Amino acid sequence: MSWLRADRVTRPGRLFGAALAVGASALLSACQVDTTVRIAVEDNGSGTVALRTVLDAEAANELGADPVAAISVDDLRNAGWEVSVRRVEGGGVEVDASKPFSNPRRLGSVIDELSGPAGPLRDWSLSVDSGFATATYRLGGTVELTGSLDQFSDAEVAAALDGFATGRSPDELAAALAAHPDGVTLRIETELPAEITAATGADRSDDEPETASARWVLGDGKPTTAHVRVDASERSQTPVVWMAGGAVAVLVAVAVALSGRGRRRRR
Repeated sequence: MSWLRADRVTRPGRLFGAALAVGASALLSACQVDTTVRIAVEDNGSGTVALRTVLDAEAANELGADPVAAISVDDLRNAGWEVSVRRVEGGGVEVDASKPFSNPRRLGSVIDELSGPAGPLRDWSLSVDSGFATATYRLGGTVELTGSLDQFSDAEVAAALDGFATGRSPDELAAALAAHPDGVTLRIETELPAEITAATGADRSDDEPETASARWVLGDGKPTTAHVRVDASERSQTPVVWMAGGAVAVLVAVAVALSGRGRRRRR
Protein backbone atom coordinates (compact mmCIF):
# COMPACT_ATOMS: atom_id res chain seq x y z
CA MET A 1 0.00 0.00 0.00
CA SER A 2 1.34 3.42 -0.93
CA TRP A 3 -1.28 5.80 0.39
CA LEU A 4 0.50 6.58 3.65
CA ARG A 5 3.47 7.91 1.70
CA ALA A 6 1.40 10.85 0.52
CA ASP A 7 2.14 13.93 2.63
CA ARG A 8 -1.43 15.10 2.15
CA VAL A 9 -2.67 12.17 4.21
CA THR A 10 -0.43 12.88 7.17
CA ARG A 11 -0.97 16.58 7.74
CA PRO A 12 -2.06 17.64 11.23
CA GLY A 13 -5.63 16.42 11.70
CA ARG A 14 -5.09 13.55 9.27
CA LEU A 15 -2.66 11.26 11.05
CA PHE A 16 -5.59 10.36 13.30
CA GLY A 17 -7.77 9.44 10.33
CA ALA A 18 -4.93 7.81 8.44
CA ALA A 19 -4.09 5.56 11.37
CA LEU A 20 -7.69 4.40 11.60
CA ALA A 21 -8.03 4.04 7.85
CA VAL A 22 -5.09 1.65 7.75
CA GLY A 23 -6.90 -0.39 10.34
CA ALA A 24 -9.92 -0.62 8.07
CA SER A 25 -7.83 -1.49 5.04
CA ALA A 26 -6.11 -4.29 6.95
CA LEU A 27 -9.17 -5.74 8.63
CA LEU A 28 -9.39 -8.46 5.99
CA SER A 29 -6.10 -9.75 7.37
CA ALA A 30 -7.53 -10.14 10.90
CA CYS A 31 -5.29 -7.34 12.15
CA GLN A 32 -5.61 -5.18 15.25
CA VAL A 33 -5.19 -1.39 15.28
CA ASP A 34 -5.59 0.44 18.59
CA THR A 35 -5.42 4.22 18.88
CA THR A 36 -5.10 6.06 22.21
CA VAL A 37 -5.38 9.80 22.75
CA ARG A 38 -3.99 10.90 26.11
CA ILE A 39 -4.49 14.35 27.62
CA ALA A 40 -2.10 15.03 30.50
CA VAL A 41 -2.49 18.24 32.52
CA GLU A 42 0.09 19.88 34.80
CA ASP A 43 -0.54 21.87 37.99
CA ASN A 44 -0.40 25.21 36.16
CA GLY A 45 -2.88 24.21 33.43
CA SER A 46 -0.32 23.43 30.76
CA GLY A 47 0.03 19.90 29.45
CA THR A 48 0.44 17.55 26.52
CA VAL A 49 -1.83 15.87 23.99
CA ALA A 50 -0.44 12.55 22.79
CA LEU A 51 -1.58 10.08 20.16
CA ARG A 52 -0.40 6.48 20.08
CA THR A 53 -1.45 4.06 17.37
CA VAL A 54 -0.31 0.46 17.62
CA LEU A 55 -0.53 -1.77 14.57
CA ASP A 56 0.05 -5.46 15.07
CA ALA A 57 2.33 -7.38 12.70
CA GLU A 58 -0.42 -8.22 10.23
CA ALA A 59 -1.55 -4.61 10.02
CA ALA A 60 2.05 -3.46 9.60
CA ASN A 61 2.55 -5.89 6.73
CA GLU A 62 -0.27 -4.13 4.88
CA LEU A 63 2.03 -1.10 4.62
CA GLY A 64 4.59 -2.94 2.52
CA ALA A 65 8.14 -4.20 3.03
CA ASP A 66 9.19 -1.15 5.09
CA PRO A 67 6.16 0.03 7.07
CA VAL A 68 8.13 2.64 9.03
CA ALA A 69 9.29 4.37 5.84
CA ALA A 70 5.75 4.16 4.45
CA ILE A 71 4.41 6.58 7.06
CA SER A 72 5.28 10.19 6.24
CA VAL A 73 5.27 12.55 9.23
CA ASP A 74 7.17 15.62 7.95
CA ASP A 75 4.12 17.89 7.86
CA LEU A 76 3.23 16.97 11.43
CA ARG A 77 6.73 17.78 12.63
CA ASN A 78 6.64 21.09 10.78
CA ALA A 79 3.43 21.92 12.64
CA GLY A 80 5.12 21.44 15.99
CA TRP A 81 4.26 17.82 16.70
CA GLU A 82 6.91 15.47 18.00
CA VAL A 83 6.45 12.24 16.06
CA SER A 84 8.12 8.85 16.09
CA VAL A 85 7.43 5.72 14.04
CA ARG A 86 9.14 2.50 15.05
CA ARG A 87 8.98 -1.26 14.78
CA VAL A 88 8.11 -3.05 17.99
CA GLU A 89 8.66 -6.55 19.27
CA GLY A 90 6.60 -9.03 17.33
CA GLY A 91 6.78 -7.13 14.05
CA GLY A 92 4.19 -4.46 14.69
CA VAL A 93 4.50 -0.69 14.29
CA GLU A 94 3.96 2.00 16.89
CA VAL A 95 3.22 5.59 15.90
CA ASP A 96 3.54 8.28 18.59
CA ALA A 97 2.70 11.94 18.14
CA SER A 98 2.57 14.57 20.87
CA LYS A 99 2.26 18.32 21.22
CA PRO A 100 2.29 20.49 24.35
CA PHE A 101 -0.19 23.24 25.19
CA SER A 102 0.97 26.18 27.28
CA ASN A 103 -2.28 27.02 29.04
CA PRO A 104 -5.89 25.75 29.33
CA ARG A 105 -7.11 27.92 26.45
CA ARG A 106 -4.72 26.19 24.03
CA LEU A 107 -5.97 22.65 24.65
CA GLY A 108 -8.94 22.92 22.30
CA SER A 109 -6.88 24.03 19.31
CA VAL A 110 -4.33 21.23 19.80
CA ILE A 111 -7.14 18.66 19.97
CA ASP A 112 -8.65 20.16 16.81
CA GLU A 113 -5.32 19.80 15.02
CA LEU A 114 -5.27 16.14 15.93
CA SER A 115 -8.87 15.26 15.20
CA GLY A 116 -9.58 17.45 12.18
CA PRO A 117 -12.75 19.45 11.44
CA ALA A 118 -15.00 16.41 10.99
CA GLY A 119 -13.16 14.17 13.39
CA PRO A 120 -14.54 12.51 16.51
CA LEU A 121 -13.06 14.82 19.16
CA ARG A 122 -15.07 18.01 19.47
CA ASP A 123 -15.39 20.99 21.80
CA TRP A 124 -12.69 19.92 24.23
CA SER A 125 -11.80 22.40 26.95
CA LEU A 126 -9.95 22.70 30.23
CA SER A 127 -10.53 25.06 33.12
CA VAL A 128 -8.41 25.59 36.21
CA ASP A 129 -9.77 27.42 39.25
CA SER A 130 -7.12 28.18 41.85
CA GLY A 131 -8.68 29.44 45.07
CA PHE A 132 -7.19 30.38 48.43
CA ALA A 133 -6.93 26.79 49.67
CA THR A 134 -7.98 24.58 46.74
CA ALA A 135 -7.31 24.04 43.04
CA THR A 136 -10.05 22.60 40.82
CA TYR A 137 -9.57 21.17 37.32
CA ARG A 138 -12.36 20.47 34.82
CA LEU A 139 -11.58 18.69 31.57
CA GLY A 140 -14.19 17.65 29.05
CA GLY A 141 -15.39 17.34 25.50
CA THR A 142 -17.44 15.24 23.12
CA VAL A 143 -16.62 12.07 21.22
CA GLU A 144 -18.85 11.98 18.13
CA LEU A 145 -18.84 8.69 16.23
CA THR A 146 -20.97 8.08 13.16
CA GLY A 147 -20.60 4.30 13.36
CA SER A 148 -18.72 4.26 10.05
CA LEU A 149 -14.99 4.36 9.45
CA ASP A 150 -15.69 6.75 6.58
CA GLN A 151 -15.78 9.43 9.27
CA PHE A 152 -12.00 9.28 9.50
CA SER A 153 -11.45 10.10 5.86
CA ASP A 154 -12.03 12.98 3.47
CA ALA A 155 -11.92 13.60 -0.28
CA GLU A 156 -8.11 13.77 -0.45
CA VAL A 157 -7.63 10.68 1.68
CA ALA A 158 -10.20 8.78 -0.38
CA ALA A 159 -8.44 9.80 -3.58
CA ALA A 160 -5.28 8.18 -2.23
CA LEU A 161 -7.23 5.06 -1.28
CA ASP A 162 -8.56 3.99 -4.69
CA GLY A 163 -11.65 6.17 -4.37
CA PHE A 164 -12.91 4.58 -1.16
CA ALA A 165 -12.79 6.47 2.12
CA THR A 166 -11.05 3.58 3.88
CA GLY A 167 -9.53 1.76 0.92
CA ARG A 168 -12.24 -0.95 1.01
CA SER A 169 -15.58 -1.16 -0.71
CA PRO A 170 -18.64 -0.98 1.59
CA ASP A 171 -19.30 -4.71 1.13
CA GLU A 172 -15.69 -5.64 1.91
CA LEU A 173 -15.66 -3.43 4.96
CA ALA A 174 -18.96 -4.79 6.28
CA ALA A 175 -17.71 -8.36 5.94
CA ALA A 176 -14.40 -7.51 7.61
CA LEU A 177 -16.05 -5.78 10.56
CA ALA A 178 -18.43 -8.69 11.01
CA ALA A 179 -15.47 -11.06 11.21
CA HIS A 180 -13.34 -8.77 13.42
CA PRO A 181 -15.71 -6.46 15.34
CA ASP A 182 -12.98 -5.20 17.70
CA GLY A 183 -10.36 -4.71 15.00
CA VAL A 184 -10.19 -0.91 15.25
CA THR A 185 -10.54 0.85 18.60
CA LEU A 186 -10.24 4.34 20.05
CA ARG A 187 -9.34 5.06 23.65
CA ILE A 188 -9.33 8.41 25.45
CA GLU A 189 -7.18 8.78 28.57
CA THR A 190 -7.05 11.81 30.87
CA GLU A 191 -4.50 12.57 33.55
CA LEU A 192 -5.09 15.48 35.91
CA PRO A 193 -2.68 16.78 38.57
CA ALA A 194 -5.02 15.87 41.43
CA GLU A 195 -7.29 13.04 42.47
CA ILE A 196 -10.40 12.76 40.32
CA THR A 197 -13.56 13.59 42.23
CA ALA A 198 -16.13 13.02 39.46
CA ALA A 199 -16.13 11.45 36.01
CA THR A 200 -18.88 11.31 33.39
CA GLY A 201 -18.47 9.20 30.27
CA ALA A 202 -15.16 7.81 31.52
CA ASP A 203 -14.04 5.34 34.17
CA ARG A 204 -11.72 6.32 36.97
CA SER A 205 -8.66 4.15 37.43
CA ASP A 206 -8.45 2.14 40.63
CA ASP A 207 -4.66 2.15 40.56
CA GLU A 208 -4.07 5.76 39.49
CA PRO A 209 -6.59 8.13 41.13
CA GLU A 210 -5.57 11.00 38.84
CA THR A 211 -6.53 9.18 35.62
CA ALA A 212 -9.71 8.19 33.81
CA SER A 213 -10.37 6.56 30.44
CA ALA A 214 -13.02 5.45 27.97
CA ARG A 215 -12.88 3.07 24.98
CA TRP A 216 -14.94 2.68 21.82
CA VAL A 217 -15.04 0.14 19.01
CA LEU A 218 -15.05 1.94 15.68
CA GLY A 219 -17.04 1.12 12.57
CA ASP A 220 -19.64 -0.95 14.42
CA GLY A 221 -22.55 0.81 12.68
CA LYS A 222 -23.78 2.41 15.90
CA PRO A 223 -23.76 6.23 15.97
CA THR A 224 -22.50 7.41 19.35
CA THR A 225 -22.32 10.78 21.05
CA ALA A 226 -20.36 10.53 24.29
CA HIS A 227 -19.93 13.53 26.57
CA VAL A 228 -16.80 13.13 28.66
CA ARG A 229 -16.08 15.24 31.72
CA VAL A 230 -13.51 14.71 34.42
CA ASP A 231 -13.19 16.85 37.55
CA ALA A 232 -10.35 16.87 40.05
CA SER A 233 -9.44 18.98 43.03
CA GLU A 234 -6.70 19.27 45.59
CA ARG A 235 -6.22 21.23 48.77
CA SER A 236 -3.20 23.49 48.69
CA GLN A 237 -0.79 23.21 51.61
CA THR A 238 0.48 26.77 51.14
CA PRO A 239 -2.36 28.56 52.99
CA VAL A 240 -2.07 26.07 55.86
CA VAL A 241 1.64 26.70 56.17
CA TRP A 242 1.09 30.44 55.90
CA MET A 243 -1.58 30.43 58.60
CA ALA A 244 0.55 28.22 60.84
CA GLY A 245 3.46 30.58 60.35
CA GLY A 246 1.22 33.53 61.07
CA ALA A 247 -0.04 31.91 64.27
CA VAL A 248 3.51 31.29 65.44
CA ALA A 249 4.41 34.90 64.69
CA VAL A 250 1.44 36.12 66.72
CA LEU A 251 2.37 33.89 69.66
CA VAL A 252 5.95 35.14 69.54
CA ALA A 253 4.76 38.74 69.48
CA VAL A 254 2.47 38.13 72.47
CA ALA A 255 5.28 36.40 74.37
CA VAL A 256 7.63 39.29 73.71
CA ALA A 257 5.02 41.79 74.81
CA LEU A 258 4.28 39.89 78.01
CA SER A 259 7.98 39.53 78.72
CA GLY A 260 8.52 43.26 78.34
CA ARG A 261 5.54 44.00 80.55
CA GLY A 262 6.90 41.69 83.25
CA ARG A 263 10.29 43.42 83.20
CA ARG A 264 8.66 46.84 83.62
CA ARG A 265 6.71 45.62 86.65
CA ARG A 266 9.85 44.31 88.36
CA ARG A 267 11.44 47.72 88.11
